[in-house]
Amino acid sequence: MGPSPTFDSLVEEGWIAYRAGDFEIAVAKFDSALLFNVEVPEAYLGLGWSQAQVGQFTDALNNLSLAITLEGNRPVIEVFEEKINGDSTWMIHFLVAPLKTPLLGVPELEIECIVSDTTPVRNIPGKTVLYDVIFLTDSTLDLAWSNENDSTVIIPPDTIAIPVVPSPPEAGDTLILNYTYYMGGETDLQEDAYAGISTLSSANNEELLAVINGNGVLHMDSAYFFSKDSTGANARKTHLLLAQSYYNLKLFDNSSVEVIVVDPSWAIDPKNDPNSPTYLYDLLKKIEDLRGGG
Repeated sequence: MGPSPTFDSLVEEGWIAYRAGDFEIAVAKFDSALLFNVEVPEAYLGLGWSQAQVGQFTDALNNLSLAITLEGNRPVIEVFEEKINGDSTWMIHFLVAPLKTPLLGVPELEIECIVSDTTPVRNIPGKTVLYDVIFLTDSTLDLAWSNENDSTVIIPPDTIAIPVVPSPPEAGDTLILNYTYYMGGETDLQEDAYAGISTLSSANNEELLAVINGNGVLHMDSAYFFSKDSTGANARKTHLLLAQSYYNLKLFDNSSVEVIVVDPSWAIDPKNDPNSPTYLYDLLKKIEDLRGGG
């Protein structure tokens, strides 16, 4: 008979099985390790990644999230119902505390604007109107008047003066925005857990979670590689995951930017033309080709 299993030996054997592609065995090893110690985050990291490989998505997400929590303070924090005043500009800047880096995606891509103006042109006191997010950066949103607004009732601001381009919110309007920011101070284990959550979210068609967590990984380490398996998640795959998720969210400009990070030639490719009738097809095919290349 061999030596009795220990927490350390089971975790080591779990990663050996994981790297060998024996994911069912890896699940069993990491799960058994937790019988000895339920407070060590690496066991939850291994269990989460292994469960992801065998399709146990809900359990995997729970365990990866628990690994992040047990490792320390969460570097990626969600904030809800932050109020921002418009200033007659298309670019709406995040209001965040000093030393906190805004992180996109944004959990709500359709922005509510509570309009306070009562001029005859607008005549919609207290009315909630919608703005679509067109492009995201780490600190701004590029907004456009949403087609979901009832144009027969709601008149976009300044439509008389600018009949083609709808106006952004004016001073005095309130935007209610949910967003996520990055605090820093992460560990390698947390990077790996966020990468797993991003991958799982994408596979489960939860595009906003995929974007939030994928961006989190890249904020933590722009040259990220999964510390437990060199063939696993990495920065390249994360950029392409973001490209796909942005595409699915209809944020095509953001999707194209992620493609350019992976393949700079896309920046000058004639197919990368939003005015082309085949642009969306060509962009999606480019993403698929790059993802197929590993």
